[in-house]
Amino acid sequence: MKKQKTILIIILAITFWMMRGNVSFSQTQTSSQVQTPENFLYLSWESNGMVPVDYLGKAIPARFAVVKVLVQPLIYSSKNKSYFNTDDWSYQWYVDDNLILEGKGLKECRFRLEDLDKISYKVTVKVLTSLSTTPFEKTITINLAQPALYFRPVGEKKIVINQYSTSSKALILETVPFFFASDDPTKLHYMWRVNDKRFMDFDNQKTIILPKVEEGENNYTIQLTIEDLRDIIVRASSMINITLK
Repeated sequence: MKKQKTILIIILAITFWMMRGNVSFSQTQTSSQVQTPENFLYLSWESNGMVPVDYLGKAIPARFAVVKVLVQPLIYSSKNKSYFNTDDWSYQWYVDDNLILEGKGLKECRFRLEDLDKISYKVTVKVLTSLSTTPFEKTITINLAQPALYFRPVGEKKIVINQYSTSSKALILETVPFFFASDDPTKLHYMWRVNDKRFMDFDNQKTIILPKVEEGENNYTIQLTIEDLRDIIVRASSMINITLK
């Protein structure tokens, strides 16, 4: 009996020691993870794609737009317990695996989306430092948008799509172009059609005043085509049916 009791005490002691070891190891591992932030490159982009003044989203680039890509390396020094100053590091920029820019401190690059066959671009940055023989690397894909246009009755905040009803006999429609790449809005060419007939009085005008309808008619069909005049024309069209109450 005494021998069995001694064996039981030994087993309990070993079990308690193993539990203490497990707890201690777990705590040490978690502490280590907290003290060492993960290294990564933050890569972002912006575009000069045309958007309305009150548009709160991101300007998605269309063909011929200029894109600016920026990188912010966050590489942590365990010795100094702070992030490295990366301003003097060397940067290489690739677009679809083609080197377009390299040099010291070049944390951004710009390029124009001129390829007529592409619907997206792959941008890669490589950051070369003395910390490692392998460069830090990050890649993003930038998708192109198709230019679009919508209509908005002057005095209203919301755009209208396809159909619009009004009791006003002096309706003025404003054009709301999205994502055209033109740096100068005046270079956009506007061509209006009313009930399938060219309405040249308002060519190259962003707004149109609806003409008087003939007796007994209460419907308009308004069509607008916008062209971004370049060597290759970028075009968008839209149509809306208007019913007079």
